[in-house]
Amino acid sequence: MQIVRIQTNIRNVDIPDNIEEEVRYSLSSVMDLPPDKFLIIIEPAIRMNMGNRETPLAVVTLQTTRPSSQTENDVYAKKLTAVLREHLKLDPAHILISFDYKDAKNFAVQGKTIASLYV
Repeated sequence: MQIVRIQTNIRNVDIPDNIEEEVRYSLSSVMDLPPDKFLIIIEPAIRMNMGNRETPLAVVTLQTTRPSSQTENDVYAKKLTAVLREHLKLDPAHILISFDYKDAKNFAVQGKTIASLYV
């Protein structure tokens, strides 16, 4: 399971309705995983600022049970940045992405850890 949390100071009315699908399918293609393995969370209108209150920005966290290399993370970052730049009209310098690897024993769904589901 991959959880993508996008926090932004952009108002909800200014975020396209299809942003979740765009993020899901873009990451699905570069990570070579089915789209249903992604949970996308958009948190709009969060009070945050990076030197200037008027600067639109996004903080993205990608939590995954799948370990990735620096090279893979660069590919994922490039894809996420392109999607957010296109759909949210963000300057790439104002998109911060963190990759958070979680061991499958530390993620649960359906009342079981991901690790126990695949034993």
